Amino acid sequence: MQAQSQQLAGDLRSQYVTVQQTSELLKIHREGLSPQARSEFQASLAAYQSGKQDFQALVTAFLDVLHLDEDYWQNVAEYETAIARLEQLTGLSLHEEGAK
Repeated sequence: MQAQSQQLAGDLRSQYVTVQQTSELLKIHREGLSPQARSEFQASLAAYQSGKQDFQALVTAFLDVLHLDEDYWQNVAEYETAIARLEQLTGLSLHEEGAK
């Protein structure tokens, strides 16, 4: 019984840490990385259209946006999985109704 309790406590801590870490990463993406990458892509697009930049630089800027988006959605999946696991372990609903 005590071993089960310790296992449960360890699982809860692990999932809680995952939620905290991925939540912070999502905030960094939303507030900094993604807007900056999109801005750089728009600047690259304008520079390419005016002939001041080559196509390879434009593609690189576009790929940066795609890679950041991929990272963002991987973090969303990890966050949601950890939330679901916490809900399973505790029997509580951790999402607000209508939050999405």
